[in-house]
Amino acid sequence: MKKGLIISKEYYPLSNGSIACLGNLIDKWKEQVELHVVCMKSDNDSLEHEVKDDYRITRLSYWADNALIARHEWARKIERHRFSKAANLLSKIMLFPMYILSKRNGFLYSTAWANNASKAIINENETYDFVLAMGAPFDNLDAALEVSSAKNIPFYILQLDLFTYNPTHDLTNTELKKQHLLKEMNWYEKAEHVFVTEEMYPTVVSSELNVFINKITPIRMPNLIKNDLVKELDFSKLDDINILYAGMFYEDIRNPKQMLEIFECVFSKLPNVKLHIMGFGCEDLVNQYKQRNPRNIILHGRQGKEKVIKMTTASQVLLNLSNKTLTQAPSKIIEYIATGKPILNFYSLEGDLCERILGAYEYSYSIKETEQTLTEDEVNSLCDFIVSHAEKQLPFEVVKENYIEYTPEYVARKMTEKMR
Repeated sequence: MKKGLIISKEYYPLSNGSIACLGNLIDKWKEQVELHVVCMKSDNDSLEHEVKDDYRITRLSYWADNALIARHEWARKIERHRFSKAANLLSKIMLFPMYILSKRNGFLYSTAWANNASKAIINENETYDFVLAMGAPFDNLDAALEVSSAKNIPFYILQLDLFTYNPTHDLTNTELKKQHLLKEMNWYEKAEHVFVTEEMYPTVVSSELNVFINKITPIRMPNLIKNDLVKELDFSKLDDINILYAGMFYEDIRNPKQMLEIFECVFSKLPNVKLHIMGFGCEDLVNQYKQRNPRNIILHGRQGKEKVIKMTTASQVLLNLSNKTLTQAPSKIIEYIATGKPILNFYSLEGDLCERILGAYEYSYSIKETEQTLTEDEVNSLCDFIVSHAEKQLPFEVVKENYIEYTPEYVARKMTEKMR
């Protein structure tokens, strides 16, 4: 049996879309490959060494990682105050010797994980047949590259986010973009194969990375799975219509302002609608709407996977807010589809990825966000969908038939063919 190493700074018990996708693939690969996942220890309760579902997890913990993460956050807060250019220059000159010493010893925040993880793996004196790095965070790729070189094993990339041309970066900063591109070109050159999402693929192959097109394979997000914990509801016992949004908000690419404006119109016509928000971001804005609609908006904050699943079970309708980018769709949309429950999708761009994905999903309703208030007819149409679909649910087998390319077994098989 082959032996594979997977480097992912963020992994279980942390929970996000990328971690879920990786975990789903591992559940399929572990049947054929002996797997070892190396990640960072994120809390005091997690074991440093654990065997989970027939594969190993090692969580590396360094005081420098934790200390510098905290210091990095502190430094970012100070940066917001915008010291004068002279003060900034003076501080850089004073800290330069500390920078050199920290970089050499693996204490620098931006390189600490890659340096410390690669050293730990190389020094463990264990043999592997390949190393797979998760991107993002992208320091996983630096660590995997070091391990690949030291152990002379093939290096693969599973990239679920853009790096150089990520729309959340300042793409007008030509010097930074040049640095990122050089780094990414080096990763692609050294990699045996690179797997990117279907949504990212057009951007990747239309960029300078096109020279590596023969080693780039597009894949779907592998998170269409039947979750037996998501039970069918007994609708006869429900008075309210519970709508769930589970995820983060961002000022730039996923701002909830228009969505919340529209829901205020819904609340006025359907006072029994309860909007549950499990996540964080844009807190000031969300709290304003919560204060205006205290009986209809319920804020749960950030919650673990188990609580999100329980709330998904308790909700009749699921809510998606699309990203304001055409290169990345929220992975949550596929998890929603897997439940078979009705989905509301709010989007703002023509050619929205989630609207396209939902094209084959019978119980979905997409609303385009504009600066203009919805007309009375549009609000009534939305309310009619909520009421008429609140007690409907598609069988998983029907969903799977239309979305087979999003199943972990399909994606794992496609990747395995390229990793032989």
